[in-house]
Amino acid sequence: MKRFISVLLLTLLVSFDVSTVLAGDGSPDDPTPYEPPDPPPPPPIIYEWQGPAKVAVLSAASDFKTGTLNENTYVVTSTSNHAYITGKIIASNGKTVPNDPPVLIRKNPDQIINPDFTFNGNEVVVAAELNNSTSGHFEIWMNIVSAGSLSSMLGSSGTTIGLKVPGQDGSSNYHKPKVSKTLLDNNGDDTEYGYGFLALKESSTGSALQFLLARAGDGDPSIEFVSAVDITNQTYPKDNWNIISEKLSSDVYTIWEQTEGGITILKVSRLANNHNNVSPAWTGSSQFINDGITVFTNESGTLLPTSDYQFKLDKDGNLIIVASVEIVPGNKDVRLQKINTDGTRSFGNSGAIVTETEFFNETKPSMTFIGATAVVVAWERTEGGQKDIYGQKLHLSDGSRMWGINSGMTQPVVRPVGTTNPGSLSPGGTPPISGRLPPSTSTVFQGGLPIAVLPGSEQHSPKIVLSTEFDTSFRLVISWLDNRDNPSENKMYSNGLSGEGVLLNNSDLKLGTTNGTQGPTGLEPNFSGDAVGVYFSPVDNNIYANLDNNGSTIRPSAPDITSTQSSQGVTVSWQVVSNFSVNQIGFRVYRRVNGINSTFQQLANVDPGTFTYLDGQVQLFSPATTVFYKVASFINDTNTGNTAFSNPSAQIQIVTPTNGQPNGNYTNNNGGGSGPGSAGESELEKGEAPENPGENSQFIPDPPPPPPASNNTAPSSHKKKNVSSILGCSNGKASVHIPRNSYSPVQLSIIISLLIISCRLILKSR
Repeated sequence: MKRFISVLLLTLLVSFDVSTVLAGDGSPDDPTPYEPPDPPPPPPIIYEWQGPAKVAVLSAASDFKTGTLNENTYVVTSTSNHAYITGKIIASNGKTVPNDPPVLIRKNPDQIINPDFTFNGNEVVVAAELNNSTSGHFEIWMNIVSAGSLSSMLGSSGTTIGLKVPGQDGSSNYHKPKVSKTLLDNNGDDTEYGYGFLALKESSTGSALQFLLARAGDGDPSIEFVSAVDITNQTYPKDNWNIISEKLSSDVYTIWEQTEGGITILKVSRLANNHNNVSPAWTGSSQFINDGITVFTNESGTLLPTSDYQFKLDKDGNLIIVASVEIVPGNKDVRLQKINTDGTRSFGNSGAIVTETEFFNETKPSMTFIGATAVVVAWERTEGGQKDIYGQKLHLSDGSRMWGINSGMTQPVVRPVGTTNPGSLSPGGTPPISGRLPPSTSTVFQGGLPIAVLPGSEQHSPKIVLSTEFDTSFRLVISWLDNRDNPSENKMYSNGLSGEGVLLNNSDLKLGTTNGTQGPTGLEPNFSGDAVGVYFSPVDNNIYANLDNNGSTIRPSAPDITSTQSSQGVTVSWQVVSNFSVNQIGFRVYRRVNGINSTFQQLANVDPGTFTYLDGQVQLFSPATTVFYKVASFINDTNTGNTAFSNPSAQIQIVTPTNGQPNGNYTNNNGGGSGPGSAGESELEKGEAPENPGENSQFIPDPPPPPPASNNTAPSSHKKKNVSSILGCSNGKASVHIPRNSYSPVQLSIIISLLIISCRLILKSR
């Protein structure tokens, strides 16, 4: 009888799902529904961008300059008493590095002003004007500092930091230096480089712009003189000069304003540097090194007054210049010019028309490239005493306008102030880019499209940058100064702009949240879809920075991602530590397939609380394919109503196998190394063109997502466990194998009790 009972108990254990009989499976008839374990404690709070960040904790001057390297913003300025030059880094998370701004150039007790800087790999090369109290002359001083710590690499000794740039005439004065890294040969291999300095040299015979070329010394950190040459004659006053190096060769462009016949014109020259000297890159009667080319004239060659210029180099080494040009006396328009590498002007004598209006002054243009074929320009328009911001997009090939006249667009129906209805256009047009009504007398058809036009207040001094790296559509950020809050105070505002000319946010974002008026300003992209606005506050003589993250000053933390492969595709998983509830945070998955995509493409938006995505489009069979993934977090900013994105995660790399089987060598890679499965140096970082896709490469549709699990349903690990995973017998002896984390404590105690009773009955029956 005892043997019969023991066999019966064992049969019950074998024949039924123990977890279902004893613990319930969550069905309506089950009196003991499954209850999931308590959630883990919330992660620690990590804030990114608590802005605005104070850049200069010491008293700063307004003559600052900004630049971007590795998604960090650099700010270099002199102090308000001009005692020295200091620098600061605004990291991508909004924190300033180092905590105390280091001194970059100093010569006690001399005053230093007008700083400039450029990047050379992971170095920052700084130049400034120093009033030498010992010699009684103004000199150009420099330093090279590390990009990570801003620690000095040249001439740090006591109260003197940095070095005097060699080659200066000891009897002359030098003012307002500009600096650029340059190659010293034309083979493009970057084997030897130097530094070019452009400054105004004042001597007893007159004033001229002089170009000084130096190179790094072979021994201890030092700078060796190479050559010095005047690039202008000494007849006319000079102002507002600059320098930019051509990356494909050792040539350097210099650009400057000079006064002739009572008007200010814009001129440009191109220099060729080699190991021992500087020579003119252009030849011809009007293109010698001490003359240069006039950028804007009328068709008969008459000089045109020019001001407010900005310049950039395109991918082919041509110089693109935008400026405010007085075509008709008393009326300034915005014009675009392309100076080719041979010194010719592509867009005619007077340049391509950006905007032409009969009654307004168009000044202070700012531009940014958008792709390799177009440029977007924003400028300030003065109409009836009011200042507003307008914009235009132009082809780089011929200078034709893409918003307005050349695109078939008629005047847009702009949505009323305070509404979110985007309005409408006539057929063939482009969506409007403004949420505010332009003045009734403006002509959008001729004068560009409104960006910041708010009747009753002034918007002026625009800056515009390209800020996106991932999406197939471009995202630009435009900033300006605005007195809408207080007529006597200018605050820094911004908004996003698409490549099609659509304002991306329903409301403008106030970047300048500190007290008092603000300006001047700087705007720097970090190429992750957002930008950093920098402004000077005369209230406390400090420089501040704030974030425009898709119309929000919030940025959540970037997720940490991993990936696995299966026969169904690649599963990307991630974790995030954030200052927001997981019920607020969604995710965006990006992918780049080698040989198919040259940049990352948006793959999917993932709902809050979900931390995996199955990419079923990846073909796991021959030929092997390299695929890269990134993930960004996003939330809806309740303060602005806009979506705020994190920086993207580090990329992970998957190589699909060639044998049709999942490849375990590329599992759980977080991009922290080199070789297969890690970030390494991908084509994205190197900027190389991807290889051609294989003939057998193909995409298969995404499988339908699994239905969401109910909170009252037990997870699959609690269902239909085979008894072999619970009870085993070996040589007539019973043994117990209980999978970890498979059963609750109550279930385990009941199972163990039944097993003990069964074993005792079996032993007694023997």
